[in-house]
Amino acid sequence: MNRRIPLILLALLASASFTAIALDTVYGGPLSDMETAFATAIDYRAYPQLTSLMLVVTHLGGNAFVSVIAAIAILIALQRQRRHRAIFLSIAVYGGLLLNAGLKQLFQRARPLFENPVLVLETYSFPSGHAMAATMLYGSLAVVCIASLRSATARGATVTAAALLILITCMSRVYLGVHHLSDVLGGVTEGVVWLIVCYCIAHFPARRPCGLPMPDRK
Repeated sequence: MNRRIPLILLALLASASFTAIALDTVYGGPLSDMETAFATAIDYRAYPQLTSLMLVVTHLGGNAFVSVIAAIAILIALQRQRRHRAIFLSIAVYGGLLLNAGLKQLFQRARPLFENPVLVLETYSFPSGHAMAATMLYGSLAVVCIASLRSATARGATVTAAALLILITCMSRVYLGVHHLSDVLGGVTEGVVWLIVCYCIAHFPARRPCGLPMPDRK
């Protein structure tokens, strides 16, 4: 039980953060005021090359890309007879996409409005589906990879790579003007909570790098 305390604390912290962000988006608050000023400061037309790059980077959290990569990872896990890893990845990624769709319908927050936007989307904004999907995909892949790594350096590099992929995906959504800052923060915190829930559902035991149990059984 003691080994699960860090996971429980992280889940509680992420849940509290998501709740605070959600309340801010519904009732208004300091975050809403700050992100308005932040959004108006971004002029994507002044940096055409960066805008082109962001239009590519943003696909890292797109439903199609995430679904394909997750499917490949699941097939590899099944081919290697790592059934619990396949279950974990399936619930984490595809369940996360469904959860996010439900939350969007619940909050029904409109997209940011800008003159001459790069992208025009008619779906709801909060929480960001790209941020959530990136957190679930790269987070769950990091968990699975860490279970097979013995080197602390390799584990650290894996976590860093996952965090960077999530970060640049979130940055692209805000930069392109299709999400408020609170949308991507909500998507990430939602993803962290769901990742921990899925980890517990899959019930992976055994190896404990950094004091936490890791998925490593078939």
